[in-house]
Amino acid sequence: MKLMRKSKKDCLKVIKDEFGVDDEEAQKIFKRALKNKDIILKVNWSSVVTYIIWGTVGLMLFWVLYKVI
Repeated sequence: MKLMRKSKKDCLKVIKDEFGVDDEEAQKIFKRALKNKDIILKVNWSSVVTYIIWGTVGLMLFWVLYKVI
């Protein structure tokens, strides 16, 4: 079994290139692969944590500006 880190967009592009199908058929193949567990989705936790940190920093910035004004 080959492990790769790819986004859904990248997977659909590979399916379209390898099989020569359109977007709709690539979506069907992708969904079938998910159902058969040929493709496993995992959350990229480092990205999630990064977004949470940046969101918190943004909220703190707005709060500080609100208190100053």
